[in-house]
Amino acid sequence: MGKLRDKTALITGASSGIGKEVACSFADEGADVAVNFPDDSQAENASAVVAEVKKRGRRAIAIRADVSKADENAAMVDQFIEAFGHIDILVNNAGIGRTAMVEDMTVDMWDEMIAINLRSVFLATNKVLPLMYAQGHGKIINTASQLAYKGAPGLAHYTASKSAIVSFTRSLSLEIGNRGVNVNCVAPGA
Repeated sequence: MGKLRDKTALITGASSGIGKEVACSFADEGADVAVNFPDDSQAENASAVVAEVKKRGRRAIAIRADVSKADENAAMVDQFIEAFGHIDILVNNAGIGRTAMVEDMTVDMWDEMIAINLRSVFLATNKVLPLMYAQGHGKIINTASQLAYKGAPGLAHYTASKSAIVSFTRSLSLEIGNRGVNVNCVAPGA
């Protein structure tokens, strides 16, 4: 077994892309994982990721939740704890990346981007921190983007959300650094 032997990990947005790869990589390192997916359109993908994790000899479940909604996010964490008993790792990976120039962007487009990419990070973190404090350890990994540092035309709402994740992570690490919980941010991209 690897570096994550018998650890438990909740990964949001894990039915495809980066989240799927994280779930499989964590399983390869010995972790049991929960694969979060947002809606029925991703249920089949989530089931396939669960099957991949189980092929690696680890426990896995799929949890449907729109992580931008407080009640669904909280229920997701509760379901995770019911299944695994504790949480070692939270990976806040759920996100969208639709394009729109600012002059063409609607308030609804802005709000959706911020809710899914940023609000969800706060909601899940807020729910798991007391659990991690109580057990004396935990790791939180937030997914940002290289575009948070560079910007990009047509992605002002996306880069704003990802920049905010970087700042949230920095501030959170200062708040909780002496409480046994480690928080980091990754910024994929070229």
